[in-house]
Amino acid sequence: VTLDIKNIQDCVDQNISYADKHKVEFKLDVTSTPIYIHVDTHRFKQALTNLLSNAAKFSPEKSYITIKVRP
Repeated sequence: VTLDIKNIQDCVDQNISYADKHKVEFKLDVTSTPIYIHVDTHRFKQALTNLLSNAAKFSPEKSYITIKVRP
């Protein structure tokens, strides 16, 4: 399956309530160049969700967590 930026945005959006709970904010920083990767979408989203939840849990309140997408 080809993963596009919409899949990443969806995953970030689905975890906003967790960020709110820990009083942090996610920011998605995407390059203008399209990036396509072949991954198991379910496992990729599972791993990204884990990274986002850990970042939210262990970041200081009122901080920004930037998700950078680069080739």
